[in-house]
Amino acid sequence: MRALKFDNNLVYIILLSLLALIVYLIFPFRQVQLAEGGRVIFNSPDETANFVFANQFAKFGELQLAPKAEYHVPEIHPRSVTVISGNYVPTSFIGMPVLFGGIAKLAGIKSIIFLTPILSAITLVFFYLLLRKIFSEPIAIVSTIMLAALPPYVYYTARSMFHNVLFLDLLIISLYFLVSYIKELKLISLFFGVLLLAASIVIRPSEVLWVLPLFLALLFVFKSRVRVNLAIFLFAVLGFLVYMPVFYYQTSLYEIPVATGYPGDPIAEAVEASHDGGITATALAFINQSIFPFGIHPKRAALTFYHYFVDFFWWLAIPVILGSWWFVRKQENAAPRVYFHAWIWPSLFLILFYGSWIIKDTVSPSLYTIGTSYVRYLLPVYVFSIPIAAFVLIKASQVIPYRRIGTTLVISFIMIYLTFSTIVTFTGGNESLISVDDAVGAFYTKAKLTRSVVEPSAVIVAEKTDKIFWPEYDVMSSIFDDATRSSLRDIATKRPVYYYTFLNQADLAEVNSRLASSTVQLVDPINIFENENIYKIVPLES
Repeated sequence: MRALKFDNNLVYIILLSLLALIVYLIFPFRQVQLAEGGRVIFNSPDETANFVFANQFAKFGELQLAPKAEYHVPEIHPRSVTVISGNYVPTSFIGMPVLFGGIAKLAGIKSIIFLTPILSAITLVFFYLLLRKIFSEPIAIVSTIMLAALPPYVYYTARSMFHNVLFLDLLIISLYFLVSYIKELKLISLFFGVLLLAASIVIRPSEVLWVLPLFLALLFVFKSRVRVNLAIFLFAVLGFLVYMPVFYYQTSLYEIPVATGYPGDPIAEAVEASHDGGITATALAFINQSIFPFGIHPKRAALTFYHYFVDFFWWLAIPVILGSWWFVRKQENAAPRVYFHAWIWPSLFLILFYGSWIIKDTVSPSLYTIGTSYVRYLLPVYVFSIPIAAFVLIKASQVIPYRRIGTTLVISFIMIYLTFSTIVTFTGGNESLISVDDAVGAFYTKAKLTRSVVEPSAVIVAEKTDKIFWPEYDVMSSIFDDATRSSLRDIATKRPVYYYTFLNQADLAEVNSRLASSTVQLVDPINIFENENIYKIVPLES
């Protein structure tokens, strides 16, 4: 691998990454500033679980947490967490808690929340270095500026305990080394490229469905230059070594080395199928459950793409569409053409894969916000589309006969891009970063006021406010789940149980009516915050 030449452009990109780091760190610093007694409250159960278990791994080298009281049943757990053998364990991928927890053993617990922003700032430099190996210098520069301000990238970097950006950062750096190997044939580049590729898959194993085919396709395209067998062998060996810690903890937690704690986990169901019907049943179950677990729905996927790309990020989508049209109609140089295909086919798969799902993680399904899961699932589509947009922009500037006008076009586009991106990321809607910061600030107030009236041994049925109270309290996420309602009376006779809600009196009358079948009732309301109240759940007298 050739030594990097620190020309002016690279220095400017490094300065850009440092500026971006300052922006990325604002929200995590605010979270730490608000934290009470070392407990950080997040705006989603996924972030909460990742942070709690990374913290637990850093302190004790384990990914499980004991409940607050001796009496505990499997129904007592928040979202993104389940109960196995009497302990809380994560339901999502455990690579991030293991990695961040391992780093925190050396750097300290307080470092956990800052690791994603730091890595993302470093990734900007590698993104630039990657693209200038494929495209022209102007395209690499413009693309890096666009990535630094890309709303989904900034948003989920700032909300630093989601594993989507961590996965993508590792993948981008991996691609830099792999492209370096293809161009320079240095084995050290292949080593780091394969190592980081394996690490990215460990962070989000579901992405192996397109990352591994992409890796193999690149090897096939450049088979006359690269050592294909060596690359595959290295991937197998390094992948196994990188996966070993996760293998160990998944086996200890779930008894299956490639499963998660999700109910209906596709791998676990495939293993069950193998017990019943052998290898063929296993293969069919895995394909059915893993590749398209919610079926294939092209119309729904197309609508998802329209709402969460074309409509939501139109200032990126328009040049991407124009650039895609260019690549389809024109014969470009080999490297850009390979890049276009390496982006378009995985993107179509991701849009079909995630777009076929029906995700209801907002109050209104018709409300399109940057905090919706679709946005972070489609993050690779957005990020790797950027050079396509930059490509057509630079092409347009070059065909203009007057250079000054072409330069003005590029600068004007960047200013428009930065303006709309900043608005959407920081102020656009009720899930923008400023809105989330306000909400999290209110969460601390609610937690403090609740703490003043609810005993530490209590169970709180919290619905979507479970992220406010867990792990300080044992929490049940839903009062309407059949398993929860059937166990409520038994729990209420053993421990104090409360229901935290914003429902009005008419809706609460309906809740009480439904709870009567469980022979419990809501009593003694206490106002906590504005229209949010907490009720005690007690057994009905015989």
